Amino acid sequence: FFLTVLLFGSRPKYRIWAGVAYLVTWWLIVLSQTRATMATGVAFLLIMLYAHPRIRVQGALILTGAGIGIAFLLPTFLQEIISTGTREGQSLETLSGRTDAFAYLIGRWQESPVLGFGFASGTRDLLMDFIARRGLHIGSGHDVLSTVLTDLGLIGLFVLAAALVAAWSSVARLFRATAGDPEGRVLAYQAACVLLGVTLHGIVDKSFAAPSLVFIIAMVGTWTLR
Repeated sequence: FFLTVLLFGSRPKYRIWAGVAYLVTWWLIVLSQTRATMATGVAFLLIMLYAHPRIRVQGALILTGAGIGIAFLLPTFLQEIISTGTREGQSLETLSGRTDAFAYLIGRWQESPVLGFGFASGTRDLLMDFIARRGLHIGSGHDVLSTVLTDLGLIGLFVLAAALVAAWSSVARLFRATAGDPEGRVLAYQAACVLLGVTLHGIVDKSFAAPSLVFIIAMVGTWTLR
């Protein structure tokens, strides 16, 4: 929201305040050490810069120049950002044990492939054994695929995959509907960003495998805007 106001706002005062707020949100995201949110934030920045035809090239050049400048002139500052954002490089290979939990859940899912082990309970029940065996304190699924398959089986995977495809199809139709409407097109990019955030978080969290309000908002919002 702050990035959109900064790029597309009509009043300089609002754009300045939005710019400050946008930088504050990034500061908080880095402090939170949430890697998936950082990656999503970068994707949002690139998408919204692309959505602004007049500053598309300039924005890309500024970001590239800033990145090169920080890398060469402030290497210590860059290292500190990377260290903070990655929790000092802890468990980057296994994503803090997520890949181990994924492999374990996929193996157990094959015991009940069609129906799974129960919504919001199968994953936790199986991971109690995982904690005892591996010593890694991961008590719930941290990716959408293993969570859905373990809890709801192939039937649940089909239903949620259909919902995801429907949501992205709605966003695609929204882009076609706003082809001649610049303001509507900005809203379409915002809706795409929200849905992209939910989708990306599905890699490292259960995201839309849970009753996610954001996912519902993304679908209803696109229908309303269209």
